[in-house]
Parts: sequence; structure tokens; C-alpha cells
Amino acid sequence: MTAFEEYLTVEETAKLLETSPTNVYALVRTGILKNINHFGKPIKISKSQIVFYLNQRLPSKFKATYLGEEMKVA
Repeated sequence: MTAFEEYLTVEETAKLLETSPTNVYALVRTGILKNINHFGKPIKISKSQIVFYLNQRLPSKFKATYLGEEMKVA
């Protein structure tokens, strides 16, 4: 992570992952996604963590990348 990395809220992360905020809270609670806000709320998740999470779940011939405002799978 860099000092200039962008962070998303639970709601933004849920929208990006096309899931519910409840599922994102579960991913944070289990440690799969990390809350970078060490003081608790609001939960913030780095975009690089989301890309890493997606790449762990995608078949090996695909790769998720983040370009500007869009997440791409190639």
C-alpha cells in the first residue's frame, strides 16, 4: 500500500464486488479483507486488497486489475 492509495467504504466495496454490504462486513470480520482504519469505523478497504482478493478467486487464466475508476478482468 502506498500513501496515495485510494480506499473504499463497505458500501463502495459491495458495489464493486457486486455483493451485499453484509457479505463485505463478513469478509472484514474474518480477516479476508482488512480494515485500514485502525480506530474501527468507518471501515475502509484499500483497492489493492480488493484486486488481490479477486485474483485469489479468479481462475488462473484471468487477472483483475484496477485502471482509474474501473476494475477490469482480463
